[in-house]
Amino acid sequence: MKNTYIKDGYAMQRQILNPGETPSLKQQVYEILRVRIINGDLAPGEKLHEKTLSTELGISRAPLREALNMLDRDGFAKITPRHGAVVTDI
Repeated sequence: MKNTYIKDGYAMQRQILNPGETPSLKQQVYEILRVRIINGDLAPGEKLHEKTLSTELGISRAPLREALNMLDRDGFAKITPRHGAVVTDI
């Protein structure tokens, strides 16, 4: 069962495991960035600056890094050690 909700103007979907359960912060950040990539707000080849994104989203860098790893795992971004993450072509 999927539930759609709005976060910072972006429609997000999540799998409901338990009624009333909210997604973790890393999952929320992942969904926001994934939707921005799909919508073209973050263009292919664009560097995902941790400091800028964490400030923009009002979060610490730890959940952002976890979300970036999830984006890399799912093919939305490519992480290069010591260079950071870049949006991939989808």
